[in-house]
Amino acid sequence: GFSFHTQGFDINDIFSQIFGKQGFHQRNHQKQVFRTQVYVSLLDAYHGSTQMMQLNTASGPKVVNFAVPKGVASGDQVRYDNILEDASLIIQFIVRNELKFDRNGDDLYSNVPISVLELITGAKIEFTSLTGKKLEVTIQPKTQPTDQIRIQGYGMPIRDSGFYGDQLLLLKPYVPDNISQDVIDSILRNQSK
Repeated sequence: GFSFHTQGFDINDIFSQIFGKQGFHQRNHQKQVFRTQVYVSLLDAYHGSTQMMQLNTASGPKVVNFAVPKGVASGDQVRYDNILEDASLIIQFIVRNELKFDRNGDDLYSNVPISVLELITGAKIEFTSLTGKKLEVTIQPKTQPTDQIRIQGYGMPIRDSGFYGDQLLLLKPYVPDNISQDVIDSILRNQSK
C-alpha cells in the first residue's frame, strides 16, 4: 500500500469514494479459490446433509464444514464463500447410485420383478421408496411388460423448488415355476376364442 498527498488531497480517499468503503487496495485483492470433488450417497443428495473435510491452506490444515444441497446431482458445482477466511471453496459433487435406484435428472428408476400372470390378471405389489416408505402399487390387468409405472413425487428433490421428481418402476416379467395345468389350459382356451 501507499499514501500519496498533494496539497491536502489523499488519492486513496478518491479511490475509496469511487470503489466503495473497502477501498482501492482491497478491491484489487484476489481471493484464493480451492477446488475439489466430493462423493456423496444418493440418500445424502436426497435429504441434504452437512459434511466435513480438511483443506491444506497456506496457513496450515483447516477443517471445514459444508452443506450438501438437497437434490444435488452428479457434476453440480457449488461455490462456498463464507466457510474460509479470505478464500472460496468450489465443490463438484459426484452422487453414487444406490443398488436399486438409478437416477435420470430428478427421476428415479427401479427394476421390479413381476410374474407374467400378474401382468395378465392384475395385482397389487409392494415397493419400498428410496427413503424407506412402503408403497402399495396397483398393476392393472393386461399390463404390457414394456409399460413403466410412474409414482409421482417419489423421485429426487428438485433443487431450490420444493418439488420432487417421480419414481418409475420398470417391470421385469418372469414365468412362475408353479403354474398349474388348469391355469395353462385356461389361458390356451382364452387365446383360441
